Amino acid sequence: METKASISVSYKWKNQGENCGITELSTTIIDFAKQNVPKVNSPPSRKSGYLLVCGRELRAILNPWVPCGALDPKEILEFQLRRMKRQSDPSDEACADKIVAPEMYKYPTFHDGLFLKVKCQGKTKRGKEKKIIPMMQHYTDNNPMAVFGFPSETITQALHNDKRFTIPGPFSLEDSDGKKYNSDVLLSMLPDDTFTIVVHKSNQPKKRSPNETTARKDEASGPSPDHGPSHPNRSPAIRTP
Repeated sequence: METKASISVSYKWKNQGENCGITELSTTIIDFAKQNVPKVNSPPSRKSGYLLVCGRELRAILNPWVPCGALDPKEILEFQLRRMKRQSDPSDEACADKIVAPEMYKYPTFHDGLFLKVKCQGKTKRGKEKKIIPMMQHYTDNNPMAVFGFPSETITQALHNDKRFTIPGPFSLEDSDGKKYNSDVLLSMLPDDTFTIVVHKSNQPKKRSPNETTARKDEASGPSPDHGPSHPNRSPAIRTP
């Protein structure tokens, strides 16, 4: 049986005409863009920019490191170069040829990959909005995020490999009907839906009020050698000869 080695990818620069290019299944979207979209190779003002990739059929923002072989044959990629608001941290971003993308994860090229769609804004268990994507260049307000993964992977594994998310603590997914899915659920067990990430409890230390901080410092320092322990409703200790 002959194995398909290449794929035809339809693409367009935002607000411009549609084009088509042939590439290998293992070629990442960002590499395909640099090979086939002239504008990507000449960022405005010679500054680095983030390559935002939106799948028109998927209606979601794709990770630029996803292999083209993962795309549906009917998919049309819309490329947009977004200027960086500030200098990127090299530890968080991968920059090549002035094109900035999330930290790279090398996805294996298998035919059974799938996309998990999640909203770019998470929430707490009480319904309060929770930021889960630290870099604003990685998303838009109008489209969910497409997270690539495989049926045998858990939700946690897929989101970790994606590298665009920072989830501060244990979480679950909530579908459009309000049903919850634990983070250890396999991708193959999820319905075709757009999910919200629900953060259960933040691992970040709770901020103390100034009064609480001062009180803890007083407790740590112990009683004064000259005056004994201090308390607003007690008189100072009396020293005996």
